[in-house]
Amino acid sequence: MKVLHVLPSFVPAYRYGGPVKGLFELCRSLVKHGVDITVFTTNIDGPGQLDVPVGDEVVLDGVKTHYFQIQNPRSYSYSEELSGALKNRVKDFDLVHIHSIFNWPSTSAMAFCRKFGVPYILRPAGMLEDFSIKQRYMGFCKSLV
Repeated sequence: MKVLHVLPSFVPAYRYGGPVKGLFELCRSLVKHGVDITVFTTNIDGPGQLDVPVGDEVVLDGVKTHYFQIQNPRSYSYSEELSGALKNRVKDFDLVHIHSIFNWPSTSAMAFCRKFGVPYILRPAGMLEDFSIKQRYMGFCKSLV
């Protein structure tokens, strides 16, 4: 089985806490059990950028990871390159696991999964709290207008 994980930030962006570390551990475990795992993410790291190869595949303990260049608006983890990769490659996967909501990678992944009929799982990762909904959703909607 080929599974794609899509999220705004990934290892080594540990500043974002549990979701980053937890997903990396999940992916490593799945690889050990024979699942073909790929991650699409950005190179965002707070106000800066991760020192990682952008555009090339990096293998981290068997996890095929693709970092894409972060662009403005950074607060939504926007990356045109990530969207292009999703458009071109989402059909190659049996399942897409989308982590977090109210950001560009998640929105783009859901749209291309629906367009190409690829099943997906959405993990909101704590984004359904009242504070997150008020802050992120309203800002996200305004940025799309």
